[in-house]
Amino acid sequence: MKISSKITLGIIMISIVAVFTVPYIYNTKINKVIKEYKVELKEKGISIQVKENNDTYFNLQRKYIISIDDSTYFLNNLKTDLDDNILLTAKNLLDGTIFYLSLDLKKYPFSQNDIATISLSELSNNIQKELNREKIGRDLIDFIEKDGLLLTLELDNFNIKEAKLKDVALNLNDGDKYLKHNINNFIIKFESMKKFIVNMDKLSFRVEDKSFYTTFKVNSYKYEINQENDFNGNDKATIKNISFNFNKSKNKNENINFNLKDISADSIVNEKDNTIDSSSYMSIKNINVKTNNQQIEFTDFKTKISVNEIDKELIQKILDSLDNGTIYKNNVLHKSVKDFIHKGFTFNLDKFEVGKSNIKLANNNFELGKISINSNIVINNNDINLNQKPSILWLSPISSNLNVEMTKKDILFIMQMLNLPNEYLGFVKIENEKGFINTKYKNNKLFINNKKVL
Repeated sequence: MKISSKITLGIIMISIVAVFTVPYIYNTKINKVIKEYKVELKEKGISIQVKENNDTYFNLQRKYIISIDDSTYFLNNLKTDLDDNILLTAKNLLDGTIFYLSLDLKKYPFSQNDIATISLSELSNNIQKELNREKIGRDLIDFIEKDGLLLTLELDNFNIKEAKLKDVALNLNDGDKYLKHNINNFIIKFESMKKFIVNMDKLSFRVEDKSFYTTFKVNSYKYEINQENDFNGNDKATIKNISFNFNKSKNKNENINFNLKDISADSIVNEKDNTIDSSSYMSIKNINVKTNNQQIEFTDFKTKISVNEIDKELIQKILDSLDNGTIYKNNVLHKSVKDFIHKGFTFNLDKFEVGKSNIKLANNNFELGKISINSNIVINNNDINLNQKPSILWLSPISSNLNVEMTKKDILFIMQMLNLPNEYLGFVKIENEKGFINTKYKNNKLFINNKKVL
């Protein structure tokens, strides 16, 4: 036999062995992972049992029933200090909730991505008992039981690569009562559990009866996060529109309308030596609030806040107490606040800006031009006694600076509207039809445009 023929035959034999061996090995790995999850969740009050098993030699196709038998573990780890009665009520509502988990896994790790789906199958008996009192409640139960809430996960070697929520189109009614809820194209794409992107085209909610109706809508939501660890990371969010409306049907003058357009926000946290710096920025193109016959509108709203030189060890203690749920117990929060103040930090309002304000009140309409504010507050390392009086002593380690800029016309208008005497203009610096106010506080002394006032 020629060498080339022997090599070819060897490759064929290896391939045949692989075809039959790899599915067995991978199936063993899958079963091991599932078994480990079952043991871990059982200890936390959740049981898993097989409902359907349609495995083939090359595919693992199963359906599991996941039951919340005892929600105590998860309620105790909410990182909040809830009253025992509230915890008991929540437990009674959650215990008995059932989910379905469907798996379609390939026993070849190099084949196309695996698929898993999770659906809410049954609410707890206590919740169903309440919902069954009304037709809308019974229809909601029916919606859930028909896989109305279904999440599809795309997996790559047991790592989640994409999560997609089935579009929700809930439309329930009972006479003059309506409940509508829609979610469209909600998708999360994962690079890792600390780096992912969330997209949602639309979320809307409407509740109505003969006396009122209320709506809430979010359009074009996107959120990105990239977190290295607790002390280094950044995130960013954009939203096209958020709106909220509340109206009493019998009286058109009793209403609240709130609308935000073109929202953008981002934040950064980074570690430097033994301290933490963080900053966040937000801009909103238009803010519109209407209530009855009054309206307030702001355009080009921008703000940036930063907090610097925060003690890393203190932040770690706060994070640990949040993780173990003790932040609200044994005066941990109170002590953390005291330590936070004693260690010192720098707080900066780097930017607070409104391009234009339009105010329409019942008896007065007016418009203000651009207003810009920035400030900083420095709390130096100190040992002040927060229980000591007079409290003015607390201010000794603090220094601050505040700057305000707006048009001279707007300053005069505000002074007139508030009936302030002209002497107050002495604290305003006027240049080129603009007004500037600068305040400085240091060593328990306050200056406004270099004039001592305290």
